[in-house]
Amino acid sequence: AGSAIPDSQARGQGLFDYTFLLGVTFKEGGMNPDGMDCKGLALYIQKMRGIEIIAPDSSFDPETQDALITQALAERCEKIDTPEPFCIVTFWDKNPKYTTHLGTVIENGYEFIHILRDGFVVIERLDSLAWKNKITGFYRVKNG
Repeated sequence: AGSAIPDSQARGQGLFDYTFLLGVTFKEGGMNPDGMDCKGLALYIQKMRGIEIIAPDSSFDPETQDALITQALAERCEKIDTPEPFCIVTFWDKNPKYTTHLGTVIENGYEFIHILRDGFVVIERLDSLAWKNKITGFYRVKNG
């Protein structure tokens, strides 16, 4: 699903159509529009931009999940202080000690696209009551 994206748009912060992903249902370990989890969605969007990130399998254990997310981000991203279009945003969910959720900031810089367990792909505001105090970082994906 989706159309080919010109290189000039895919590799920069140019616009491309990710809206076809809205409504895709959650699937643990899923990495495509047939079903995906939060990591799969974030990686799929980066892949649409022409940036391949290889990340280890998901884990239900929060400590392991935190370590895997941290390792993958450290290898391919640089931490930034404020959100920018198509950076990855990380969150804690049930325990503030562990980063266990990912999303992607969209082009307006104040909303993000993500998927929750047992839910579907949605766009929400970074400053919403549900999310603003759970943000653990913003990460710019390095090209190449």
